[in-house]
Amino acid sequence: MIIAADFGNTALKLGFFDDNKLIVSKKFSYSDRYDIENFFKTFNCKSFVFSSVIAIPDYLGFIINSLESVLSVDSLTPLPIANNYGTPQTLGTDRIANAVGVAAIYPGQPVLVIDCGTCLKFDFFHPHTGYEGGAISPGLNMRFKALHEYTARLPLIGFRENIPLIGKNTEESILSGVVYGMLAEMNGIITQYSSQFPDLICVITGGDYLHFYNSLKTFIFAAPDLTLTGLREILRYNQ
Repeated sequence: MIIAADFGNTALKLGFFDDNKLIVSKKFSYSDRYDIENFFKTFNCKSFVFSSVIAIPDYLGFIINSLESVLSVDSLTPLPIANNYGTPQTLGTDRIANAVGVAAIYPGQPVLVIDCGTCLKFDFFHPHTGYEGGAISPGLNMRFKALHEYTARLPLIGFRENIPLIGKNTEESILSGVVYGMLAEMNGIITQYSSQFPDLICVITGGDYLHFYNSLKTFIFAAPDLTLTGLREILRYNQ
């Protein structure tokens, strides 16, 4: 039994695996101390694997230090796939975990992972060479915030459903520009990868994936727990 944790920029995601099967996963705000502590108490695992892009809060550090077997995934962690990134020490561990995850789920296939989180990340795995790299651009909420913070008059807004293509007011214009702009970016990059790799599989994940999953032109698989699955595979490899 394993608990895997993805410490993201804005949220913590925890998953409990039993016999390599994901039983439950939950997303928490870092302020949800009681709920996070209760998750660890409920499943009472001794094996723990995590990736982090933040400084871990003290109360979580105390929990982690109390466990018997802990693997913190970093640039020096042995991996079940080759990592061909030019600067592995700067590579986000969530990105490499996603690549390990798709290597396990789609063996023998080239896969493009689209991670819709704080940042919009594209990561490419090839079965013959391993993890090759990808691209990073601003995520959904980062784009909304940038328009507000770097202008004098544009309001700060958030995502909503049923966004018109032609904005009839400032709020609708921002929504149309951000959301349809991101969709065009995703579709464009998918098209470019597909032209080079005709048997490409595309997988979407991340906290905002549901906002885009049904609107992408290309057939695409949803894997909301991909990072946790990759972390589990990395722990298994190291054990």
